[in-house]
Amino acid sequence: MTLLTFPYATIFDTSGVLSPGAKAYFYQSGTTTPLDTYSDADLQTANTNPVIADAAGALGPIYLKAQQYKVVVKDANDSTIKTIDNYSPIATGEQILWAGTVGGTADAVLLTTDPLINALRDGTRFWWRALSSNTGAMTVNVDGLGVKSLKWPNGAVLRASDVAADAIIEMVYDITNDVYNIISTTAPPLYASNLNADIVDDGSGNLTTMIAVVPHAVDFSFVATDRVKRHRSSAASKTWMLLAAATAGNGWNTEVEDVSGGTVIASPSTNLYVNGAAAAASYTMVAGEFGSITTNGTDYYLSTANRHASASVSGVAELATNAEAQAGTDASRTITPAALSAVMNISTHDVAASRALATNYTNSYGYPIFVSVTPSASGANTATAIVDGVSIKGSSYGSSGANASIFFMVPAGKVYQVNDTGPSPTVSIWVEWY
Repeated sequence: MTLLTFPYATIFDTSGVLSPGAKAYFYQSGTTTPLDTYSDADLQTANTNPVIADAAGALGPIYLKAQQYKVVVKDANDSTIKTIDNYSPIATGEQILWAGTVGGTADAVLLTTDPLINALRDGTRFWWRALSSNTGAMTVNVDGLGVKSLKWPNGAVLRASDVAADAIIEMVYDITNDVYNIISTTAPPLYASNLNADIVDDGSGNLTTMIAVVPHAVDFSFVATDRVKRHRSSAASKTWMLLAAATAGNGWNTEVEDVSGGTVIASPSTNLYVNGAAAAASYTMVAGEFGSITTNGTDYYLSTANRHASASVSGVAELATNAEAQAGTDASRTITPAALSAVMNISTHDVAASRALATNYTNSYGYPIFVSVTPSASGANTATAIVDGVSIKGSSYGSSGANASIFFMVPAGKVYQVNDTGPSPTVSIWVEWY
């Protein structure tokens, strides 16, 4: 449906004089069969046929269906002024409207068209001049018909300065996604990443763009058109089945990314070579791993990166900080020489003044410490220790004047104490290494 836009909306006679009471007749193309026009964009209220001009020769609103018309314009005395056959109105969705009034903010734009429109229709285009550069994601509200996101055609959200101050923006309404998409701008960004895509070889030596992300939350099977796309898991432990290599054809390629963990890349045959390993029928990815798949039409080759290393799998490992190395509890990070030095960088401490026999102490340093104690007693004595509930026996002496001793290690976080079996024992020497 479309508002009639041909020049005789105001009628002049053949002498160029306004024609009050002029008549516009509408017929099916090539016939004299009357065809309705409408006074509203929703095509609910039919005009009279003919539509009669007012005293100034002006016709009221005339909305047409998307089909060809024959239009016959006559004066008030039914003398023909003009006949137009096979007239094809512009479909509403193909209208291009100038939004002459721009308001709001840089990121929340308010547009006003003249005349105002009363509804948004799929494919309608708008031109407007940006007042200032955007700072991030943008919205547009045309004629108060609702706030809609403004995006790039592939769905990418705008980034700062994608819309430049004073640039002329052409955008189109996408009714399916209820958004406006930028078609063109007189000041495009100076980077290609606004496409949210990579430039890749399409397998025939030609460059093309790779769609940024195709999310998958269920099991699915690849098809030929899934080439040059990046597939990302949005649910754990799903199986992605490759199509037969011969069907994919030489040069078919795509990318895969496992966000949730456990994604299985499977092939109909045992022809999947992963990171140079022997051919297999499937490969299970881990969370954070991504890679590219190519085929020569016979075999598939998957090269991955960011696979986390474990005791049984080679891959990428995060380095432990000094504190993590000293804590000794992390089973996923790897230790560097510097962190190892921090762990082993212990020194000797005389703590006799702050220690007593038969008293519990806790190793709170986050790593093992070493303890050497020499008690003193007035008679025969034996030094003992209890570490984490386990008894340890040191040296013994059978007469006074000779001191027993004990040396032991205390794991991180464990409780320890030292005792002596002799009469009236005291601490003579207590040294700790930490």
